[in-house]
Amino acid sequence: MGQLTLGADASADTPLGDIAVSLPAAIGGSGGNTATDSIGTVQIGGGNDASGSAVTVQSGPVSTAPTLSATTPAGSASATAPTGVAGSGGNSATDSIGTVQIGGGSTASGSTGTVQTAPVTTEPGVTLGGTPPATGPTASGGPPGTTPTSGVLGVATGGPPAATSAAAGAGTTVTRTPRTAAGQPRISHTFGANRELNRPRVVTQLPFTGLALSLLFLLGLMLLTSGVGVRSYARAR
Repeated sequence: MGQLTLGADASADTPLGDIAVSLPAAIGGSGGNTATDSIGTVQIGGGNDASGSAVTVQSGPVSTAPTLSATTPAGSASATAPTGVAGSGGNSATDSIGTVQIGGGSTASGSTGTVQTAPVTTEPGVTLGGTPPATGPTASGGPPGTTPTSGVLGVATGGPPAATSAAAGAGTTVTRTPRTAAGQPRISHTFGANRELNRPRVVTQLPFTGLALSLLFLLGLMLLTSGVGVRSYARAR
């Protein structure tokens, strides 16, 4: 059998879009095929020689380029994977038994149970088409409007805005708060608690020991009283 060219195409219309599949294939080769004194020989393409061999399968260079294309609402896309098995020259299987040669450029002399193939090449690729324009009304030009809001997050009011001072072109707003009168303790506005910063603290424990000062004071007073009593007793004797 000489050079062979095949092609298969299929398409389908699905809810997601149109899908098409193409599968071309070709088996080439130069020159004719020879199978002298051979038994059970299959030769495809050209340039094959199976003289004096039995059960031999020979094929010239093989090429294929399967393609998958789809058209969907998101755009068009296609994927292809061209693949080839090709060598230089023809295949030769002389005085051999059970030989398989694919692609060309293979030689098997006096061999048994041989499988030979040319280099395999492939170049897959994916192509994405443009995305269709979005439907529906487009936004009108001009700056967006502003909505006055109160101090409560998410609550809109129609009254005048609160008195604030803001620098021109600045994105933040500074609110002034009244200061405390002289001589009054300053109170921090920590969430959930108020603390007087200038309030004097009363120490009730001995530093670095954790002992109560009242207990130490009572102990010292008892020692002092005992000492006075012992001294008075000694003087009386």
